[in-house]
Amino acid sequence: MRILHVIGTFLPVRGGGPYYVHNLSTHLESKGHECRVVTTTVGGQADTETVPLTRSTAFEVGPAPIAPGFPVVLKRAIREFDPDVIHSNYPLPLYPDVAAVLSKFHSVPHVITCHGAFEMSWDNLVGAIGQVYNRTLLRVTLRLADRILVSNQNIVDEISLYQRYEDKLDVVPIGVDTEWFDPETTDGDPPFKIDDTKKTVLYAGAFRRYKSLDDLVRGFAQIVENHDVRLVLVGEGAKKADIESLVAKLGIEDSVVFPGFVSDEELRRAYAAADVFVLPSPTITESFGMVVMEAMAMGVPTVVTSGSGVGRVLDSEDAGVVVDPESPDQLADSIVRLVTDDEWYQKQADLGRTLVTERFAWTEIVDQNVAVYQQLLDDQF
Repeated sequence: MRILHVIGTFLPVRGGGPYYVHNLSTHLESKGHECRVVTTTVGGQADTETVPLTRSTAFEVGPAPIAPGFPVVLKRAIREFDPDVIHSNYPLPLYPDVAAVLSKFHSVPHVITCHGAFEMSWDNLVGAIGQVYNRTLLRVTLRLADRILVSNQNIVDEISLYQRYEDKLDVVPIGVDTEWFDPETTDGDPPFKIDDTKKTVLYAGAFRRYKSLDDLVRGFAQIVENHDVRLVLVGEGAKKADIESLVAKLGIEDSVVFPGFVSDEELRRAYAAADVFVLPSPTITESFGMVVMEAMAMGVPTVVTSGSGVGRVLDSEDAGVVVDPESPDQLADSIVRLVTDDEWYQKQADLGRTLVTERFAWTEIVDQNVAVYQQLLDDQF
């Protein structure tokens, strides 16, 4: 089977969407399928290209890449690659819309994975664009799509936009490469100085408003004076300066580390060196949260909020500590219990590792995607 993946940005750009497409396509190819990714030049070339790529020249406007020639590039790729299925990705606008139109023009089944929704708010320009786009062009794209995939049912429950299309919607989780994220095969130093006298609380991701890192920092400030802990915040982003200022204001600079961007190998080592992983995102804007599953695969107990996508998934499972959104006190209490209660810590570590390996390994998830593709092809004949 030939699958053409469409996404606005790809590696080396960091983010859930690029990693999702990278992992899905490489695992599809490992099972004998043929893949190609059509994307933009934003971010440049990755150090290692494991999947054939076609890039359309683009420039950035705010958070989005703009590629005027993308329709021509995608049309050419469809003609040359002759895919059995086109699989596009949202929430970056325009790229799945172009894929939807061209898939109909070329009579190729179109699957769209919706990673949440573009920001919708009348409070700022980006949010206003999201409001207009989601109510107009995206509705046309969803109507044209043959199948719509989401990582968890909570996205549909929370975002009314998708509810009218439930008759062609499938829940297919995002997978984790459990062979790569394996504590038994990971060695080497993490991207920060090892301190055996302190427990390490780790966050990894972008410094964005919807991540609520201020809640994590305020919660951490409550426990640092009475417990030997340090907070490692991996990543970059627009809100990093604000978080650094908050750390200074709370007087906890000596206990907070900012390693910046790290490589995939360094991130794996960071998980291995962590005692607790925390993702404080309070809303479904964090539509899933792959980093949580990666940490759990590495045997690291995790703390998340019930408002995030992964939090809503874990709320129905035994694994993972789930707290109320925007609650620094609960974050602090959960961290303290994990770093002081060895039995509870080990139970959470074991439950998390088991959940990911049994339910969220890419070897399982890729088969669910193939089943969706195959059903579309069967329906054509």
